[in-house]
Amino acid sequence: MTVKSAAKINLALDVTGKRPDGYHNIESVFQTVGLYDEITVKLTDSGINISCDMPFRFSLSDPVPCDERNIAYKTAKKFFEENNMNIGCDIHIKKGIPSQAGMGGGSSDAAAVI
Repeated sequence: MTVKSAAKINLALDVTGKRPDGYHNIESVFQTVGLYDEITVKLTDSGINISCDMPFRFSLSDPVPCDERNIAYKTAKKFFEENNMNIGCDIHIKKGIPSQAGMGGGSSDAAAVI
C-alpha cells in the first residue's frame, strides 16, 4: 500500500511547561501544506527493511537514516511487538518533505506506516 504523508507548518506554538522526561508540553495550531512524502509498506514474513529515495537534497545535514534509527522503522517494530504480530514489512520512503526543517516529515511518515 502506498500513501501520501503530508508536511505541516506551525501557525502558532506555545511552550506551556517542561515534563519530567525533559520534553516540553506544547499547544500548537498547524496547517498541512502541499509537500508530502510517499510511504509504501508491503507486509513480509519477517524482518523490517527500509529504503529511502531522496530525489532532492534539501540541506547539508545528514540524510534521512534508512535503517533502524528511522522513526518509521521504529514505529513498525513497536506496532508489531505491541500487537503480537510475527510478521515483517518492507518500507520505502520517497522524500518530498525537507528533512530536519520542522515540517513534521518524520512524525508524518511514522503515522503513515501504521
